[in-house]
Amino acid sequence: MILMKLPESDRNAPMKRIRLSSGLELKPDPDARTVWVSTEAEAAELEAEGWQRKASKATLDSDTLRKVFHLEAQRSGIVATLPSMIKTPDSVLRRRAADAALRHAGHDVAPLARWEFGEVNAGKHGRLIVSHEIDGAEETLAVHGINTDVDNLDADLRGALHMASADFGAAEDVEEQTSARILIGAVVASILDRHEWLAAQVRRQQHRQRYA
Repeated sequence: MILMKLPESDRNAPMKRIRLSSGLELKPDPDARTVWVSTEAEAAELEAEGWQRKASKATLDSDTLRKVFHLEAQRSGIVATLPSMIKTPDSVLRRRAADAALRHAGHDVAPLARWEFGEVNAGKHGRLIVSHEIDGAEETLAVHGINTDVDNLDADLRGALHMASADFGAAEDVEEQTSARILIGAVVASILDRHEWLAAQVRRQQHRQRYA
């Protein structure tokens, strides 16, 4: 996700919905005078109209995740609603994600919770095969064959992953799983944007597969 900000010189300009050449409509934040986009092409289009990229280390709180989800859902033509979310301790989100997976699998007790998301759209990082596994005290995120300990991720990204996994695990049909997969892609893109060490490993893996 790329955060774009209207320059201070245009601070008196009225905030209104923006329609990109792709047909996507964006609703800027009228107070912060910012808007989120997901691709370099969209960012470049806004830059041509005077918007500027804004460096951001904003955490993936419930409001940001909701914006990300609806932006991706709108782009994909899927109408869905992300359940109401509050700031919840990481341990609670982790347990909630595991419980959702176990309920979906039809088991009351199991030592392993695993989500195979398949191929997801991770924005500028491309389409990636992603899975998430919780096995007792061990928790692993696999991105295109690269495994990483979830504890190595920033706390807000861990929470976002657990929440998205729970949403996927609770899906009752293909449409709900497709909507949940969009959110997974947005979360994975944010993880790779934040953690360059992981993004670099994924790029090398993509290169190896492309020229193998």
